[in-house]
Amino acid sequence: MEDLREDGDNIQLRVYGDNIIECERALDLILKSFDENRSKIEPVASPAWSPIYGVDFDGQRFNVQFLTDLKRHDFRPLDELEQMGSPLREGVDAILTIAEGGKERILICIEWTSAIPAGNQAWQHCGRAWALGQTKIPFVHFIDVFGGELEPEKRTLKSTRIPSPVLIWAYLALFQDSQGRAISNWRRAPMSAWMDSKSQKMWISNEEEIEQLIRELLFHIKPTKITDLSVKHMIDVLQTVNELSNSSVMTSTDWDNACGKSNWRDRLDYIKGKGIEWKPKTPTEKTAGITEIWQKEIVDLLRKGIAKHCLAPLQSDLPWGIITKEKMPKVKEELEKIDGHTIGARNFMIGENLLDWFDEIDTDVVIAYMSGWKKGGGDPRPPRGLIPFARMILGNEIPVFTIMTGPAHRFNEANPEERVDEWDEVLTKNGRSNLSKKSGYWRPLFRCSNAILFSHEQASFHREDFVRGIVLGDE
Repeated sequence: MEDLREDGDNIQLRVYGDNIIECERALDLILKSFDENRSKIEPVASPAWSPIYGVDFDGQRFNVQFLTDLKRHDFRPLDELEQMGSPLREGVDAILTIAEGGKERILICIEWTSAIPAGNQAWQHCGRAWALGQTKIPFVHFIDVFGGELEPEKRTLKSTRIPSPVLIWAYLALFQDSQGRAISNWRRAPMSAWMDSKSQKMWISNEEEIEQLIRELLFHIKPTKITDLSVKHMIDVLQTVNELSNSSVMTSTDWDNACGKSNWRDRLDYIKGKGIEWKPKTPTEKTAGITEIWQKEIVDLLRKGIAKHCLAPLQSDLPWGIITKEKMPKVKEELEKIDGHTIGARNFMIGENLLDWFDEIDTDVVIAYMSGWKKGGGDPRPPRGLIPFARMILGNEIPVFTIMTGPAHRFNEANPEERVDEWDEVLTKNGRSNLSKKSGYWRPLFRCSNAILFSHEQASFHREDFVRGIVLGDE
């Protein structure tokens, strides 16, 4: 694929998409940003696999080309985003570029999420949102809410799914910390029409601001600072969700106060001030086959030991919380209780490095609980967004201590019957670097955590150690 070139006075744009549908959605967004009465679109002679459309607006012609593979072309958008500060190599549904001096420049990244934003699936996309928020590239995330599950046979509504208000707070925090570059638009899923009247409450939309941003980017106008409308939109959605939630302990006034905290330190102080006890959901025999004594021991360490010393991020059952610096010695004591023990023929070796880390840290710490690979070797996509979810609210300075359980292996894609043990790689800096390069699951774990406690059943393949703690340096 040749480099993109200017064509006279025409502006050359490219849309790199997950598929042709995402490219069409991006083009539709471009058209919406123009006045429909002053624009028209027509196909331009081009290959069927990479169509080009001409869009005329106010005497200016835009040629928009669709490309559906991010890795086959001379211009590599994901490489560019990494060079611009993205700490994670996360794909995105559509990336819009523009030709300048025979080179391409990324204008904006766009994501559409129609999957039900509830349960742990809710934060699956937080990794890409947080990572793109670290760049200077505008990022727009369209998210459907108020979807539901249907009965398999009758196709009637089985249950409604409502996202956590904390998730919406995280997107608002990212918007504030990125100076308005990372914008989310929350829209009702088509299935929301089946829900009760409360879910039909109208809220302020920020689509007008998003369209204005795209229009200004296309015409090389310095984007207007986007603040009021998008902030009001996210707060309005959050309050609607909070009103529908059966588990929220936060009042409308509480959330107004939380949303008024415009930096991570103030948000952390607010969480500490609310003092909500952390009661994370953990795997059980029913949900994850937790049957062995050594499996239960690790879960009990978190649920009955460590959790009682931690605070919840305004919702008690999320799998991440806060260890205040005053409680760090208590958490260390819980770890010391199992250090060096043999339980069910498994050795629990916390390690001096991790225990010393608890003595050295003189600040509050985020604690996160992640499950490992699925027992069949599959990638558990939702957990990869968990730590970025916390960092969206509390920034990049606060240390993160992650407890991770589950198999430490992947299946060999060429030979599904062959198990590839990753335990040795986890324990070395070079090994962790290799894992980060080849896996979207390991990458956020290593790049967003400061210390990790691993417990993997597959470790018994080659060594007796079952639980190990490591402290990460500058990786």
